[in-house]
Order: sequence, then C-alpha cells, then structure tokens
Amino acid sequence: MTMITLNKNLISKNDTVAVAVSGGADSIALLYCLHTDSLKSKNYSVVAINVEHGIRGEDSKKDSLFVQDFCKKHSIPLYSYTVDSVKESQKLGVSIEQAARILRYKCFQDCLDKKLCDKIATAHHANDNAETVLFNLFRGTSLKGVAGIKEQNGAYIRPLLYTTKEDILNYVVENKLEYVTDLTNYDTDITRNHIRINVLGEIEKKFPYAVKNISNLSKLIEEEDSYLDELCQKYLKKEGEIYKIDVKTPPVLLKRAVLFAIKDLGVVADYTSVHAESVLSLVNLENGSKICLPQNVAAYREYDYISILKEDNSDKISYPFSVGTFDFGKTLLTVESVELNEQTLNEVKKESGNYKKAVLYADSDKIPENAVIRTRENGDVFTKFGGSSKKLKDYFIDCKVPQRLRSDIPLIAINNKILFAGFEISPAIKVDSQTKNVIKLSYQIKEKE
Repeated sequence: MTMITLNKNLISKNDTVAVAVSGGADSIALLYCLHTDSLKSKNYSVVAINVEHGIRGEDSKKDSLFVQDFCKKHSIPLYSYTVDSVKESQKLGVSIEQAARILRYKCFQDCLDKKLCDKIATAHHANDNAETVLFNLFRGTSLKGVAGIKEQNGAYIRPLLYTTKEDILNYVVENKLEYVTDLTNYDTDITRNHIRINVLGEIEKKFPYAVKNISNLSKLIEEEDSYLDELCQKYLKKEGEIYKIDVKTPPVLLKRAVLFAIKDLGVVADYTSVHAESVLSLVNLENGSKICLPQNVAAYREYDYISILKEDNSDKISYPFSVGTFDFGKTLLTVESVELNEQTLNEVKKESGNYKKAVLYADSDKIPENAVIRTRENGDVFTKFGGSSKKLKDYFIDCKVPQRLRSDIPLIAINNKILFAGFEISPAIKVDSQTKNVIKLSYQIKEKE
C-alpha cells in the first residue's frame, strides 16, 4: 500500500483546513488523505475550496461539478467561487495564468477573512518543487529561489511538498479515486510545463532520484537561508524609518541586509541582487555618495554606515518669512517672537546646536521683508560666525550633515544669501547691543539619529 508523506505538523489542534481542490489527481489525493486522517484523529476538520477560473469554457465548469460531486459523496463542506481570469488579465495587463493565480488567492483569502477556515492547504508536491527550483535557476536567482516552495507561508500550507508525483498517482489508484485532467498541463508552450515535461522528465530518465534529491537540497538551502536571514539582522539597525548598516559588515550579510531593508520599505517587486551589489559598492565610495534604488528608495554612504530610506520627492517648499511653525517633512522649524530681557540675552550667549537640534536667537529687524523660509537651492552661500563665505553644500559637508538630510534643513534666505542654516545663523542677523526685537529659532530633525 502506497503511503504518501503527509506533514501533519503544519496543522494545529482544532484547525479547520481548507483544501484547494481543482479536481486533478494531486488535489483530490490531498483532500481525501486529509479528510480520512481528520476522521481518524478528530484533531482537526477539513473543508474544500474550488475556484472556477472561466478559462476553459465547459471543461472548466465540468471540473467544478466533479469537485462538487466528490465533496458531496464524502460529506466534505465545499466553498465554490467563479471568477473571470481573462477579464482580469486584460485589466491588470498580465498573462491569463498570472491573473488566474491572483484571483484564486483572493478567493482563498476571502475564506480566511470570513473565518471559514484557519489554514489553506495546496497540493504542491516534490515534483512541483523541483520544477520551481529549476525554473528559478534558469532565469537567475538567489538562495531563496533555490530554496523553492515553502512548506508554510503564513496560513498557507503544503502538506505534500516532500511527496513525489509518482507516489501520489499510486495512492490515487490504490484508493480508487477518480480525478479530472486539465489538458492545458500538457501545453509545452507554457514555460513551467516545458520544464516539467521536456527537462525534468528527461533528467529523471537518467537520474531516477533527481526529484527527491532536488527536494532535499531545497530544504537544506531553506534552513541555511533562514539562518543567514537571522544572522544579518545583527548588522541591521532601524532608526525611525531609516535602516543603517555598518560598512564593516561582511559583504554576504550586508547584501542580504540591503534586500531586507528594501523589502521592508515597501519595495515588493522590481529589485534584484544587482541592487544589493550596487549598494555594496558604497563601502568603497566617499562619504555622501548615493545609490538610487527602485520606488524612491535610496542608499547613502554616511561615514561608518550605509543608510537606506524612502525619499520624499515632493516639490520644494518655500514660505514667506514670518512667525510660526514650518514643517519640511524630516525637519521642523519654529519661529517665535520673544521679549528682549536679561534672560534672553543670557540664552543668546549659551546658544548652540548641530544638524540634529538647535535653539538660536536672531535680530528680526535685520531680516529683509522679502526673505523666505525654504530648503536649499543651487548657488546658496552661507557665512558662519568667524568664517568666510562658502557654498552651503561645503558648509554642510564641514558640519558632517548626512546628505539625505541636506535638502530638508530649513533656511532663512534672501535670494541665494543664507541668513540662517538650520543650526547656525549668519553674523548678518546676530543679536547685538543695538538689537530691539528678537526671534527664537527652534530647529530639529524628526527622525531618530
């Protein structure tokens, strides 16, 4: 009697497991096996989900009717869905197969959201896993791609992942289970079908244990990949919405940390190992160097760290100079009129600041009426106390201001002459013995540094 390898560790006590059933041999075998086991163990219950994709006309509808009859015969609750994959593919601009998968998983999620089940079981098996590994290898991949299909991904489980297709077919025959055949599975114009039939099929003729060996390798790689993921977290620091990686991090872990940061910042597609390699190059570049990544994510070399963040590419902000609070996204400036007294003059003597935070005082009468509060522009020049005039960019470099913050530091400017540079004022607006009206300038960056 053929025994299929069913990983019941993926199922918790009292779970309701919904099996995704198409009517094919794999899903029928999984449904029957889990249903039979649940009746014996009484530790969990089984229901079925069937999605009619609207692709193969009457054949597709007949397959769904077959699933209904099978579930009725075995007293298995069934949740049926009908979707239009062709219409969805046109709407999204993707292939029909991809649209079908998107809609199928929407139906699965609907069952989870309505609490009709606790887990979704799909009938992926060892041959599917081997096919996926080869597909990923041929098109280019990392360790994660070679790890193949996961046994569990959240509420989704694959109890048959280490069972071969041969064992599944033997199980179906021995248990006299009927099933339907989707003829599109034999269309070798579809890449995965070509790999399964023409590539993996030929390999198995020479290497009978190829599927099991590929499956075992993918499991080993998944374990090692998970360990490396855990290890790279030790080199990755999150400060607010910014990820920082020490430049001394071993390259293999640095690249992994970069990909983790990119994904966590919301980039779920369009990134590859090439982007991780480009960020790695910052280790050997000068401070302030920048690498642009997909979807407005950027990486900067900032002294001993590489900082990765999502940038705000909104238009430059400019306000007429006045009293009030001015928000520049990453920074905040508050301008207040204060009384000129001995306490204020004492505060002026003690004033200090840096690019993270500053409280400064200025003579408001020395600020021209057409001055503005804005961020930097090309050609800006600043004169600091006791120093000569220099480009604002050079001044920020001297003060070791991270490049990603330089465009967000609030300035008080008249044309390209900078009177206040976020954390230092120009001598042109300093408080002196002739001052009659004083303003207090409170600046801070919002992010944790």
